[in-house]
Amino acid sequence: MGEIDKAKADLEKLLELKINFPERAARRPSCWNCGRKLPASPPNRPDPMVTRAWVLKLLAAARQARVALMPLIPGFQVGAAVLTAAGEIFTGCNVENVSFGATVCAERVALWTAVAAGRRRIEALAVLAATPDPVAPCGLCRQVVAEFNPACLIIMGNLAGKVEISELGALFPHPFAALPPISVPSFCA
Repeated sequence: MGEIDKAKADLEKLLELKINFPERAARRPSCWNCGRKLPASPPNRPDPMVTRAWVLKLLAAARQARVALMPLIPGFQVGAAVLTAAGEIFTGCNVENVSFGATVCAERVALWTAVAAGRRRIEALAVLAATPDPVAPCGLCRQVVAEFNPACLIIMGNLAGKVEISELGALFPHPFAALPPISVPSFCA
């Protein structure tokens, strides 16, 4: 079976998935850093819920992105895709380095690709890998996502077709927030 036939078969398997969406809070999310109310949904989608069609598109994009590299750890190719408020999808793959601290996760590559294109509002992030269970973003990636949308929908999948969906707040309830500016007492000046 060729790569194109395999990709088509995998997409057909994804279309058969029963996707359970988490309940979304009725409140509009606010920025964790400045407290400003964030838009409830992108302008081209009246419903703040990411639809089944978007989930399938994001998983397919993440699957395609993960084959774009040769990982240092054989078999651990990760792909990610983000959906922006403008309805665009940006992808990323994990970029590994022999100095493991220089390695960048697929989720952050996808986010930074969107930011480089001028997109700042992320509605959903999908991450996919060849793992026994759906793969979840690491803590560092969760922190980065929280800075773009603390109510972001996280779609976690594996190549076997298992999918879990959660809001970022359920995976990462207490993101790091910048401290307020320190006022210097007059006697310190």
